[in-house]
Amino acid sequence: MVISFECPRCAKRYSTSLEWAGRRVKCSRCGERVQVPMPPADETPDDQGTASPGWWEEDDSPVAAARSGRPAGAGASSPAGARSPAAGRISSERSWDLPRNLRMLLGIAGILVILGAQVYPLYRSHRKDQERQRALAAKYSARKGRILPRKTVPEGLDLTDWTLPSFGEPTAAVDIEPGILFREIPILTPPGEAEPRPGHRGKLWLYLPGGEHAPHSLPCVLITGAGSKLIAGMDLHESARAEHLPYARAGMAVLAYELDGMLTEAAEADVKLTVKACSDFLRAQAGLINAHNAIQYAIRHVPTIDPERLFVAGHSSAGTLALLVAENEPRVAACAAYAPATALPEHIPLNAMEMLTPVIDGIADLYGRFNPSQHDDNLTCPIFLFYAEDDARFASKVRAFGERLRAKKKDVSISSVPAGGHYESMIDEGMPRAIEWLKSLPRRDHQPNTHP
Repeated sequence: MVISFECPRCAKRYSTSLEWAGRRVKCSRCGERVQVPMPPADETPDDQGTASPGWWEEDDSPVAAARSGRPAGAGASSPAGARSPAAGRISSERSWDLPRNLRMLLGIAGILVILGAQVYPLYRSHRKDQERQRALAAKYSARKGRILPRKTVPEGLDLTDWTLPSFGEPTAAVDIEPGILFREIPILTPPGEAEPRPGHRGKLWLYLPGGEHAPHSLPCVLITGAGSKLIAGMDLHESARAEHLPYARAGMAVLAYELDGMLTEAAEADVKLTVKACSDFLRAQAGLINAHNAIQYAIRHVPTIDPERLFVAGHSSAGTLALLVAENEPRVAACAAYAPATALPEHIPLNAMEMLTPVIDGIADLYGRFNPSQHDDNLTCPIFLFYAEDDARFASKVRAFGERLRAKKKDVSISSVPAGGHYESMIDEGMPRAIEWLKSLPRRDHQPNTHP
């Protein structure tokens, strides 16, 4: 016959055969000691059935043994003809709390459904963006040979429609810090011109070491504002002085200039203003016209500047333009570029270029004519390249550009630091190293003035 009972503490149900009647067992769920009940007096062994499987631990304590009429520690033995349990365990029916486990499974399934509803649309959107980017890249690659044929890329600065702007009177010299004089020079826009010519706007900032200086005695560093998106210009702001003053402290003149087509954060949300800024930037030949005007001002209006020691320098996007100016201006004696974008297709997204191409004439020139890596053969002056190893976006690209210049037998110095990121490394390590490098360069022999 089968004896059924339950644990008085946790209500777990068990069933077992007659031979376990009167013994004490330990509940497998809560550990409670439970005595298997005796069968009713009116039950007979003829009613014996087959016990269904389950698990408990038999209680081998002396008290349990005395109550069950067996010796202490004899829990491992079974009556004759009974099934022998392994390691003090017997097989019996294990009850399963169906409602509780079902609720748990349903809860887990619900959580998975909710998470899937949130994550799957994001996954699909990401996949679509990847597919679109690949399609744009394939489309541009198919058109690249037609849009930017290498043989039609003009070499040198195109000054066909260029005119030198009028410069206003410099402001009174002020001691911007002890030993450094500062002046601002406005670039005058001709009255009545609704659309100024390229380079006929903005201002220049001139820093000179204090004291008296003989004519043509000061080397000059020409630098523009950093931080542009490489498709538009940049104005000069107070924050840029940290990249100007170290050269002046080292005894050099500094002439900082703006780039046509400043794109403010507010203007980025307006399509018309974005198109206007990019168009102005391209009309100024990606800043080459602005740099040329600054060089002309330095030579014609600052007699203490040595025209044979004109250096160009810059960080990030300003470093990109510094390389471009060095490739196009033979009067540049040296170039220092800190973490520059050397290959513009790697920094200007293809999808942005595709969207701008139909509405901005000549925008594709940023991938060709105004891309420094396309014209590094034109570099004839010494080049100083600096980067930080932990600058993930720029380090490997700057290093590869420098190695390519070395392979072409260019005069290039490559300097790096293990850490410091994109900006701090330039301020802390890059500029001091470049200044010492510039000071070590010999004054070059005079070269013909090939530009007006």
